[in-house]
Amino acid sequence: AGGSRRDIKRIHSDAVSALAENGRVSSYADLPGGFRAGISYGLLRISRREEETLDGEIKLYPGRTVTWNGWRISAGTEAGTAFCSDAVSFPLTVRSRQPGDVIQLGFGRKNIKKYMIDKKIPAKTRDSIPIICDNKGVLLLGDLEKDRDRRYKGQGVPLNIECRRITSDGNDE
Repeated sequence: AGGSRRDIKRIHSDAVSALAENGRVSSYADLPGGFRAGISYGLLRISRREEETLDGEIKLYPGRTVTWNGWRISAGTEAGTAFCSDAVSFPLTVRSRQPGDVIQLGFGRKNIKKYMIDKKIPAKTRDSIPIICDNKGVLLLGDLEKDRDRRYKGQGVPLNIECRRITSDGNDE
């Protein structure tokens, strides 16, 4: 997908100018030649469009490890975030975020989309962060946040869930 200057038309330059003037986070305009102009937290960036394919939804069972979009996720291991097993409703699922997803924080519930915006996570990477959930809702948001109401508090049996990014050499971060 090579492009040349002559492929850029006035409509494209106007779109890039509007992005720069407007400055809305996560705004973008597709350009000829496989490029995209976008705003990411105050910066105008022009880069190649990436054709992202995300793994779908997969089940996660205690004692198992799954790989999902560059992440290694395990349940029932020695390490990770401990949840009260009585508060977890199986099966566990690993997936990308969906509209309406919320996570229980210490001060109440927060919409995951708003959480990611507040943490300044670029829009193009938000769907590649795994959501680990059960039948009741979101337990973990990658390695960023956990359901604080259902975390292990010293009573009952803990269930550890570990979520680690895989580096380019195939090791966990």
